[in-house]
Amino acid sequence: MMRKKLIDTIKEITDKYHYTEIGKDHHIRGKYFPNNLVLMTISYLMNRNHLIIGDPGWGKTTLAQILSSRLSGTPFDS
Repeated sequence: MMRKKLIDTIKEITDKYHYTEIGKDHHIRGKYFPNNLVLMTISYLMNRNHLIIGDPGWGKTTLAQILSSRLSGTPFDS
């Protein structure tokens, strides 16, 4: 049950909000998994910090907010 919820959550975030370069991510058993989003999810579930670096304006903070909102069940106001 939890595995399906996580896969569905990652798919939903990927479809609605997340962009990554083609060829940088992986498919496992026919399902698409963006590396950085999966690592962020694991960090969140393990209650660990995750450092996201990059140029301003690429949605680092927004992605972190969306992920934590989606996994915690609290509303996200964009």
